[in-house]
Amino acid sequence: MSRGLLFSVEDYLQIVDGKGNIVREDKAGHISHQSALIINRLNIPEANWLKLTTEFGQLFKGPAGNLQQLTQYCEHLDRKRQQSASHCQKWFGAG
Repeated sequence: MSRGLLFSVEDYLQIVDGKGNIVREDKAGHISHQSALIINRLNIPEANWLKLTTEFGQLFKGPAGNLQQLTQYCEHLDRKRQQSASHCQKWFGAG
């Protein structure tokens, strides 16, 4: 199992800066082309990106990822219950 997201520091800074452009009232208010490419590579629907990055703590109280990743995580830890499974499916997709 990987630990964390697999992308460069430059990509990380790009999507963080891009998020700032969306949520700040004095900025453009849209996902840049560069940020969209990174988000797409992460297999997160663009429409879900803002919700995930602004409300993550309210949506998830445990592990987060697509259902395949969540299932692997729970199996690895021998957990029977998949906490936040419905939110994982809704916001990350089936995987």
